[in-house]
Amino acid sequence: MILTRYFGLKWYLTTLMLLVGVGLAAQTSWRKAKKTKQADITVYHINFAPFIYTKNQQVTGLEAELLRYFVKFVGKEYEVKTQLNFALQNSFGEVYSQVKNGPSGTFAASSFSVTSARRKEVQFSPIYMPDISIVISSNNLPILADTNDINASFDSLTVVQVPNSTDVKHIQRIAPYFSNLQYKNIEHFEDAPLMVSQNDNCIAYVQLTTYFTALQDNIKVKRQNLFQINKIGMAIVLPLKSDWDEPINAFFASPEFKPLVNRLIKKYFGDDVTDLIWQIARTESGNDKNVLLLTKEKELKELEIAKKQLEINRQVWQRNASVIAVLAILIIAFFIYSRYQLQQKSNQLLKQKGTELASKNEELRQQQEQILTQQHFIENKNTELERKNKEVAASIQTAQVIQNGILPHEQRLQALLSDYFVLYQPKDIVSGDFYWVAHRDNRVFLAVADCTGHGVPGALMSMVSYMMLDKLVMMEKLDNPADILNRCHVDLQKSLQGSNETNQQGMDIIFLTLTPLENGQVSIVFAGAKRPLYYISAGETHLQEIKGCRRSIGGFHRNNLLFIQHELVLDQESVIYLTTDGFVDQNNKDRKKVGTDTFKELLQSIAPKKLNAQKEDLQKFLQTHMTDTTQRDDILVMGVSL
Repeated sequence: MILTRYFGLKWYLTTLMLLVGVGLAAQTSWRKAKKTKQADITVYHINFAPFIYTKNQQVTGLEAELLRYFVKFVGKEYEVKTQLNFALQNSFGEVYSQVKNGPSGTFAASSFSVTSARRKEVQFSPIYMPDISIVISSNNLPILADTNDINASFDSLTVVQVPNSTDVKHIQRIAPYFSNLQYKNIEHFEDAPLMVSQNDNCIAYVQLTTYFTALQDNIKVKRQNLFQINKIGMAIVLPLKSDWDEPINAFFASPEFKPLVNRLIKKYFGDDVTDLIWQIARTESGNDKNVLLLTKEKELKELEIAKKQLEINRQVWQRNASVIAVLAILIIAFFIYSRYQLQQKSNQLLKQKGTELASKNEELRQQQEQILTQQHFIENKNTELERKNKEVAASIQTAQVIQNGILPHEQRLQALLSDYFVLYQPKDIVSGDFYWVAHRDNRVFLAVADCTGHGVPGALMSMVSYMMLDKLVMMEKLDNPADILNRCHVDLQKSLQGSNETNQQGMDIIFLTLTPLENGQVSIVFAGAKRPLYYISAGETHLQEIKGCRRSIGGFHRNNLLFIQHELVLDQESVIYLTTDGFVDQNNKDRKKVGTDTFKELLQSIAPKKLNAQKEDLQKFLQTHMTDTTQRDDILVMGVSL
């Protein structure tokens, strides 16, 4: 029996040594790889999205892609064909132990933080990303302004942590500020926000990227202002005596590395989060860092609200479509049932009139044809109802076509204005801004308007206002711009019940008439609602301005003032400019608006050019100003040479 145990133990130890030998042989030293031009390397990791994780039986993530590019780099620069193997471990501690005690050719990746203590045990690649850790807490806990605010609310907290991670040391550093701390160990970093959100009185140290990912996933946690830590950075880990530091350092120092890693970071975290992390890492002031974080948190919350509103709108649309479908089915069923009843009565009549079959045969045949015709009519109506239902679903898409259809077409503008440009740039598919032109009695009527709102609400207002101008000028034949604006104000209030203090729907507008004089000059009569008229006289370079009244068309006004008009006479080749406030109010990435002064200087600088060139200059300026930001309102600028 003793011999049996001896040989059994010997067999077990032999098998274990063979397995260990095979495992060690799976990694190749860099020295050997350069000689044989072949190598096997193993990357130990845990699943930690989006850094490295398994999806559809494929290892992916920022660090996984980075290591695959490293393998391509080694093949290209050193002509070493490298086999990349990923080894999933159960815990962060196992990953660190494997790389710490592993042979050359062993790597570790799971968002490792570079620390002085770890540098005594392992090697690190150069830093590829800033490493910022913050404290998150359950929603029932208040936000701390400073350590003096720690009170009974922070008693008996549960700390969520990953064993053997740097966050354990960070927790130990702040532990003296709290009492009765309890600890809950988890295996994966990305589980920390969910654990904190699902339990009261919990805190955890997480990376800033993990926090923003949690907010984007609608996980409810709070960020504490205190105890933020800016660590050295994140890197790939190698054994302390690994000779693979030579190619890994060369890869990180290569010209293509920086754009590559920036592209990967933006791919997995998004442009805005990536730029924010780099900006925070470069910012020295604690207050500035907190402002950046608060701004991003507000953007994510607004995005969450927008998503919820979109879902509500989708459900409302589905409900309305279902109601329409049910009503259509009920109507069809009613018609079918009615025809069925009619047919039943006809059959009964046939039985009663059997003795008169010969004389009534032709009449019965005609009745049958009539029934078939009516049935065909019902089927056609059913088809028509289905078609109209589809048209209702597509009506929003046609709104753009409708709005574009009412705007003056190019041939009409060419005929009435000759030399002009229109810079028309809606924020959404349809616009609340519009331009209008008419001709009557040897006089051109011209208007540029900005209706309340943009998108579909603004477009509806613009169509109402457009038709109102057509009615007042072409049907009622009003001539004076001030009278036209006064009538617009009254009619719009009546249409929209604008005398109510809560109703502020209306529009800002520039309205003018152009009348040619016998001496070749042009008479301009102008009235404006919160919008000015800009012009440059022929032969001059100075931009001049006539301000409009400081009130809008429509809406509620305590002082019912009348609009006034201005008259001026300009020579031919003078240029006038009409604009809404969209261009002036457009902000850049630093939230700075173009502003009225800058806009006027821009118009004055481009005035000597032809109008088409002026439009191109305005578009280029706007495009440059809007770099890395989005359009905030509808934009409309119109220039006319007299």
